[in-house]
Amino acid sequence: MQEVTGSETQSEALSYLIFGRPLSEVNATTGKNIFSGISENIGTGIASSLLYQALREVAPFILNTELIYTGGDIKSTDVKITSGFGDAIVKFGGKIFSNINNFEVSVEYPLNKLFNINVSNNLLLEISREISRSIFNYNQDFENKVGITYKIRY
Repeated sequence: MQEVTGSETQSEALSYLIFGRPLSEVNATTGKNIFSGISENIGTGIASSLLYQALREVAPFILNTELIYTGGDIKSTDVKITSGFGDAIVKFGGKIFSNINNFEVSVEYPLNKLFNINVSNNLLLEISREISRSIFNYNQDFENKVGITYKIRY
C-alpha cells in the first residue's frame, strides 16, 4: 500500500471513500454514475414517503411502504407494503408495474398467539409466495414457503 502525503492527502482519501479508487483513476463518467445513483435513491425515498402518507390516510393498518427504483424503465420498480392485521404482519408487493403476476405476499404470525404456548413473540410462523430467484431458473416461477423464523427486533 502506498502512503500518500502532501496537499492531496484529503482528496485521495475522499476519492477512495466515494469511488473506491485513486483520484487519478476517477473520470467524469464515474462521478456522473455515482451522482445519478444518489439522485435515484433520493427520488425513491421521497416517492416512498409520499406513497406511505397517501396510503396511511386511507388505510391506517399500513405500517410501511417502500419503492425501489433501480433506473431504466419504471416497470422495474419494486413496490413493498407492510401492514398489520391484529397480531399478523402482512407484506405484499413486487414488480407489479411490469406484470400483476409478479405479486408477492408474506404473512408472519407469532407462534405463541397461534398455539397459545409460552414462547417468545419473536418466534413466527411465516407463509409466503415469492418469485423464484434461482439463477438456474429461466422461467418466472413462484415458490410457496412455510417456515418458522426467529426475528430479532430492536
